[in-house]
Amino acid sequence: MDKVNRKSEIVRKLVEDSPFRKLLLLPPEEVLDLFRSRVGQALLEGLSELQRRELAGLMSSALSHEDAVDKFFEVRGIDSVCSLIVSLPEKVKAYVEATKHGG
Repeated sequence: MDKVNRKSEIVRKLVEDSPFRKLLLLPPEEVLDLFRSRVGQALLEGLSELQRRELAGLMSSALSHEDAVDKFFEVRGIDSVCSLIVSLPEKVKAYVEATKHGG
């Protein structure tokens, strides 16, 4: 039981610290419905494609060291935002499971 409570507490802390806290605190069914919809699926696919393109562009470019460093940080920021959004459906599912079992 302690393990379930710890997992629940960890997930709650992650939700509280998330920049998408308001979204994660909405009824989980509504959030999952968004990502299951055609619009949500298209959004997730587009974000995944953006990640792939930005990384591929960075890897294939012949930039100066200074420009490459700047581009790296730009791509890293894009990747971080895309990853956060793309992972939201799984985070919502984890939150639902943790609150279901942990109270």
